[in-house]
Amino acid sequence: MTQENCYCPMIGKCAYIDYIITGVSGPDAHENRFYYFTVVVTNQAGLNTETIIPFVIDLTPPVPGVIHDGPSESSSRDYQSDLRLEWYCKGFKDRESDMLEYHYSISDSCLTDEEMTSKKSTLASGITQSPFFGYTAPETGHYVVTVVGYNGAMLPTSPICS
Repeated sequence: MTQENCYCPMIGKCAYIDYIITGVSGPDAHENRFYYFTVVVTNQAGLNTETIIPFVIDLTPPVPGVIHDGPSESSSRDYQSDLRLEWYCKGFKDRESDMLEYHYSISDSCLTDEEMTSKKSTLASGITQSPFFGYTAPETGHYVVTVVGYNGAMLPTSPICS
């Protein structure tokens, strides 16, 4: 036991706190089914508590949607007339675990996965849990947002551009 994976109180022995759970793999693990971990913790006085943690195995990436220019739920625009630019995502779906977050990059053209990751071609980038986001442009011009959605298993969609 090391200090990094243990809890050591001022009085008493250190307790191991970093557990790895194995065993949910192979032919018995099926996608889109609920599995449960039952965790029972017993202290040195013999008192215990139990909790059940449900989870779903998700091996499929989410389906990309579309990016609309303009404020939330308005009709999509071909242009925005001020420096505060807004976009919203619609139609990104995952049947097992829903959409967790959206990674976006703003540039003068549509970006690939590699370009989004390197950030060399981006003017701005961010991560949001909301499908609505914006950017204040430094000057008038042509701006394109590229979005990758992630599901609860952190599997990505393909990049989609406005």
